[in-house]
Amino acid sequence: MEERSPYIVETEEAEVETPPVMTVDQVADYLQLSNRSIYNLAAAGEIPAAKVSGQWRFLKTAIDRWLDDLSTANVKATADNGNL
Repeated sequence: MEERSPYIVETEEAEVETPPVMTVDQVADYLQLSNRSIYNLAAAGEIPAAKVSGQWRFLKTAIDRWLDDLSTANVKATADNGNL
């Protein structure tokens, strides 16, 4: 299997480099969610983010860890409910 950079995201159009610090637009694209969903998650403190000069910024490593933790929690909750 071919080694790939952790900051390269393949789409149907082309490979897009994902920077280590992302904007709302970039996180929305990365997670395939709307910008409004990202703003709502950030404002509610449900996604790791920081406001810098009035604009939300997201560390890619924190987003990846958050998504991994969320996935693990979802699998555990499903198993605990006997649905796995």
